[in-house]
Amino acid sequence: MRPRRWVAALALLAPLLGASLAAQTGPADEPKVDLEEVRKLRAAAEGDPALADELEARVLALYDDAIRSLEAAADHDAAAVSIGRERSEIPARVERLQAELDRPERRLRRDLPEDATVAQVEDALARARARLGAHRAALRDLERSSEDHTSSRTEIAQRLGSLELELERLNDDLRGPSEGAAATELAEAARLFVLAQQRAGISEGRMHRARLALLGDRARLNPLEIDLAQRRIGHAEELVDRLEGTAHRIRAEQARQALEQVHEQSRRLAEAIPEVADIAAETEELAEILFGAEGVVTRSEQT
Repeated sequence: MRPRRWVAALALLAPLLGASLAAQTGPADEPKVDLEEVRKLRAAAEGDPALADELEARVLALYDDAIRSLEAAADHDAAAVSIGRERSEIPARVERLQAELDRPERRLRRDLPEDATVAQVEDALARARARLGAHRAALRDLERSSEDHTSSRTEIAQRLGSLELELERLNDDLRGPSEGAAATELAEAARLFVLAQQRAGISEGRMHRARLALLGDRARLNPLEIDLAQRRIGHAEELVDRLEGTAHRIRAEQARQALEQVHEQSRRLAEAIPEVADIAAETEELAEILFGAEGVVTRSEQT
């Protein structure tokens, strides 16, 4: 065989290229294809005068596809590691959530002074309503997430089934006949591409199995998160109700005081100036319409 720059580099991978890849189910069965070695092989093949232009283009394309597959495999491996870290944190999260749910409910606090003004109560009410809205939004997100997990499990299972078929096809490709001695370089590049595809498929399957395991672990976590979110909503609703009641009482008291003030001022005016007694009486009637027990202001506070 004529000496070529990239043939020597290819020889470094020869033991790997001939390894049996049937029934790949674990790390021991996984093709050991190194991304940097493939990049070196591509660099050696590029511009090699011993390769015809058309053959070189096909070889380089196969190496490029192999590199992309191996890069995808690296991404899958990184994702699986990240998923594993998330899974490892779930038991502690479950324990914290369960402890919080088991803790006696705290006494509701309004954090208002005894002589709070309407403005202070309304500010506290605005904050309480905002918290209530946030808790309700969080609960909706948790419920949607639970539904998404169900559909995700189905999609993952379907993808794993497809991967099994793809890996079987790749095994068949490796066992198939080569293109002959005249195209040895092309055959080896094609074989390396198949190995890289297998590596990507196996790593993707490992990632998806990790995702399934994570979804299974989260099945313990989600009900606790939903229970806690519902409890927070209940507390927030109770606080809003109490603050609304406080604001209504303060406004009703202000209305009563305003009515008394109008009555007092009208009586004094009628005593001081008898000529305006009728006007004073009409003013009192108007005040009753506005601030009386069945007045407009009082009723508006009750709705």
